[in-house]
Amino acid sequence: MVMTETVTTTSAGSGNQACGLDVGAPVNDGNAQIQAVTLGTGGPGRPCTDLDKSFCTVGSSANADNSCNTNADCVTDSAGSGVCTKVTTTQLAHENPADGSLSYPLDTTGLGGKVLGYRASYEGTNKFEQAGAICTDLTVNEADPCSGATISIDLVSGPGAPQPGQTYAWQFEVTVHACENLYGVTAQGGTNGWALLVNRSSASLHPSGSTTAEIRKSNKKADVILWRIGDMTAGQTETLRVDLSGTIPRDTPDCQIRYLSGAWSALFSLDGINFQKTDYTGRVSIQVDSNGNPYDCSIE
Repeated sequence: MVMTETVTTTSAGSGNQACGLDVGAPVNDGNAQIQAVTLGTGGPGRPCTDLDKSFCTVGSSANADNSCNTNADCVTDSAGSGVCTKVTTTQLAHENPADGSLSYPLDTTGLGGKVLGYRASYEGTNKFEQAGAICTDLTVNEADPCSGATISIDLVSGPGAPQPGQTYAWQFEVTVHACENLYGVTAQGGTNGWALLVNRSSASLHPSGSTTAEIRKSNKKADVILWRIGDMTAGQTETLRVDLSGTIPRDTPDCQIRYLSGAWSALFSLDGINFQKTDYTGRVSIQVDSNGNPYDCSIE
């Protein structure tokens, strides 16, 4: 799999602080970074919640949460006696994001069942400000073969910590994967009540391949979208990108979580007669930055 960090402008600035780019344009300067959360530099991966805590390199700890303060906390067992080591970050990739993005190929071989943290950050230069670092956990599923179909939804682009009083653009992407040969596959889900489908138009839906997408139902606050995929062969994957635009109200509390998407599900048949539905996806969310400090909101 490939991890990608996208850096875009949230404000064009003014006067001698004008950055020369439109809002939402890719940033072409500075230093974008992707880091892994690890036990010591270059050590085994750990989840985001373990950052700045310490754990034994091998064996277990005498503490209830398995953390340690000194080497003496590391209990000698069949694995030996470990060294109390701090969880930090290990640099995976960094560069001037000439096209606004930074990617890193991630090999998950042998990591099934683990929860691993990855942090994206951006250090601005000249007319670009530094962006708040975002740490996200990746759950690596075991290699057991899946059945039927799977559906997931991810944030493709857009600010993760927008400020109130401004209008922003976002995109999220829905992915359907066929684990077996399937018939008559469709997927359905919604947008949200505050950042609407751009122009409330099907032109803001971008399905892959020969699949089609349309607005099935609209109300005052959101749209229900029907994505017709059709028959799929085992291993086939299709995607649907959805364009959104919305304004954060000026009185929005700092760190408030706002959802960009509703839950989505897919419908499919294994025999062309009987249909089954997948579980619902999670919802893509952002966290509002009302006080100009993107570092004071907890990562959930």
